Amino acid sequence: MKLKFAAIGTILVSQIYASESFFTDNFEFDENSAVKLEESVITTTGFETSIRNTTSNIAIINSKEIQEKGYKSVEEVLQSQPTINITKDAFGSRIDLRGQGGNKARSNVKILVDGVSIVPLNKSHSSLPLDMINVDNIEAIEVIPGGGAVLYGSGTSGGVINIITKTGSGLNPINKINFEAGSYNRGKVAVSSGALLNPNTLLQTNVVYEKSDSYLDEKDSKVVSADILTKYKISNDSDISFKYEKYNNKSHDPGALLTAKEYEEDRTQVGSNADKNQFTTTEKDLINSTYNKKINDNLKFSIQGTYQLKKDEFDSDNGDRSKEFTNNNVREEQIDFKPKLQMKYGNDNILVLGYDYNYITSTRDVSSLAPKRTQENRDNRSTESHSIYALNTYKINKLELTQGIRFNHTENNYETKDKISSSSSTPKTTGKMDNLAYELAANYLYSDTGNIYSKWERGFNTPNPTSLFNNPDSTQIQDGYTYGLSDVKEETYNSFEVGVRDFILGSYISLSAFYSKTDDEIYRDGTSKNWVSYNVDETERKGIELYLEQYFGKLTLSESYSYIDAEITKGKYEGSKVPDVSQNSFTLGVKYEFTPNFNAIATTIYKDAVYIDNENDGGKINEHVVTNLVFNYNIKENMRVYAGINNLFNELYANQYRTNMYRAANERNYFAGLNYTF
Repeated sequence: MKLKFAAIGTILVSQIYASESFFTDNFEFDENSAVKLEESVITTTGFETSIRNTTSNIAIINSKEIQEKGYKSVEEVLQSQPTINITKDAFGSRIDLRGQGGNKARSNVKILVDGVSIVPLNKSHSSLPLDMINVDNIEAIEVIPGGGAVLYGSGTSGGVINIITKTGSGLNPINKINFEAGSYNRGKVAVSSGALLNPNTLLQTNVVYEKSDSYLDEKDSKVVSADILTKYKISNDSDISFKYEKYNNKSHDPGALLTAKEYEEDRTQVGSNADKNQFTTTEKDLINSTYNKKINDNLKFSIQGTYQLKKDEFDSDNGDRSKEFTNNNVREEQIDFKPKLQMKYGNDNILVLGYDYNYITSTRDVSSLAPKRTQENRDNRSTESHSIYALNTYKINKLELTQGIRFNHTENNYETKDKISSSSSTPKTTGKMDNLAYELAANYLYSDTGNIYSKWERGFNTPNPTSLFNNPDSTQIQDGYTYGLSDVKEETYNSFEVGVRDFILGSYISLSAFYSKTDDEIYRDGTSKNWVSYNVDETERKGIELYLEQYFGKLTLSESYSYIDAEITKGKYEGSKVPDVSQNSFTLGVKYEFTPNFNAIATTIYKDAVYIDNENDGGKINEHVVTNLVFNYNIKENMRVYAGINNLFNELYANQYRTNMYRAANERNYFAGLNYTF
C-alpha cells in the first residue's frame, strides 16, 4: 500500500512541477512533446497514421528507448509496461494484456512480428519464440491494449502487440556491431551488415550469438539467429522485399518449481521435483515477402506473404532412460497471405480493405515412460481461416468517425492416435465456424495537440482444435464430463473504451477507461493425456490506464499506472477474480542528461499480488517492485558504451508459481556493452 501512495505522490509532484514550469516566462513547448503527439503507428490501420488519429491508448516503445534503457530481450521491453503482465510455465512466457489471466493470455493476446502472428497453435506444448527477435533490430514495439478484431481477427480481446523490425528504412543499409556481457556468464555478439548492390537494391544481414548460464542452478541456454533481407526499389512509388530468418535455441533446464520450504531455504536450487538431463531445443525458419505500391496520391496497395516452420523438442531422461524418460516433439507450419488497400476519398476520409488467409498445421509426438504415466501417441491439429475486412474513417471537420467490420470463416481439425491404448485415441474431429467482428469509434481533435475518443468493439475467439474434443480422466467424468465432442462454443466479447490524449500543463498525458464483457469464455483443464474444455458463462474486466511524461530541459520524468478488475461474473466460478492478474501496476521513470553524450535512466516497476486459481482459495501472492538503472555514454557519434544494474534493490519474487510452489526470478544482476556503427 505504501508503494501505491508513493506512486500517486510522485505523479502529483511531477504535475505540480510541470504546472509551475508551464506558467514561467521561460517555458517553451518541448520538441519531445511534439514528437510524442505526432508519433506514427501502423498496427491500428495497417498503414502509417498519427497517434492522435487513433482510438486506443497506445504505447510505443521505439528503438532509441530500447537502446538507451539497455533492454536485452523483447520480454524485458514488455515487462516495463504497466498494462502488460508476464507469467511463465514450463513452455515459456505468457504475455497478458488487460487481465486475461495466465491461462488465457496465449489465446486472447495477439503477438505479431511485422504484422504476422507468432502465437503457436499448440499453446500447451509449444513456446512463444520471443527470443528469436534481436532487440538491436527492432524499429518499434506497438502495444494496443484491448481489441483489434477487425484488423487481426480471432483472439484479440486482450489486445495486440506488434513488433516492427528494421527492414532498411528506404534503402539505407545498417552496419553495426554490439558486444555485451553480464551476470550469469552472459555474453552476446550481434553484427549487422548492409550494402547497396546498386542504387535500387539493398542487401542487409544480421547475425546474433548469445549464451548464458542462469541465476538458477543447472540452467543455461545458447541462442543463434540470423536473417538476410533484400529490398528492391522498382520505382519511386513501389518496392518489393524478401527476408529469410533462421533461429536456434538450445537450453538445459530442470524446470521444476520449488516447494515453499525449498524456496525459503535456497531459491536457486534445482528442487526435489525436478527432472534430470532435461533439454529443450527450438528451431524456427521464416520466409517473408512484401510488395508495396503507391498507385496514386489516393491509393496505396500492399501484399504480404509469410511461411513459418517451427520445431520444439523437449527431452528428459531423469538420469536413466531405461527407468524414466519423456520426449516431446512439436512441429508447426504456418502460411499467411495478406493483401490490403488504402483508399483516400473526399475530405481526407480513408477506407482500408483487406483479405487475410491463415493456415497452421501442428503435429505433436510424445513418448514417455514413468511410474505413474506411460505415453506413446501423436496428435494432429490444424486450423484454416479466410477473412475479409473493411475499416472506414470519415472526417467531419475535427470529428473522425470510424466504422469497421470483419467476416471470418474458420475450419479446425483435431485427432489423437494413442499407440499404447487405442481406447485413448480420439477420432478425427472437424469444426467449422463463421464469425463477425465490428468496430465503431469517434475521435474528436479538439485542439492542435489534444484528442478525445470513444470506441466500441465486438470481437471473438474461436476454439483451438484441441478444444473440439474432450478426453476426461475419472475425476473429470465424476464432474459430469464425457468422452467425445466438447460442444465448446466460440467466445465473444464486447468492449468499450473512452480516452483523452494531450499536452497539458507541461506534461504529455494519455488516459483511458475501459469495460469489457466476455460471453462463453473458453477454459481448458487437465493434462496432455486427459483434458476437458468448457465455456465459462461470463467474465467482466474494467479499469483505467494512465501515461504521463514531463520534460524539463535535461530531465525527463515518466509515470504510468494501470488498474484492472477482472472477475468471473457467471457460471462455475462466479464471484472469483481472474487468476494471474495484477490489479494495480505502475512504472516510474527518470532520465537525466548530464551532457549531450552522457545520460542515466532509472525505472521502477511495481506489480500487485495475484490470485493463482479460479477458486481464489490459494490467496494472493507475488507482489513486487523492481528498479533498474542504466548509464549511456557516446564516446563519439558512432560509438556508445553502456552499463546497468537490473533489480537494483535485490527484490525477491517469483516469475512462475502455483499453490505453494515457486520458481525464482533473477536477483540483482549487471550488464555492460558496446555499440559501434560503421
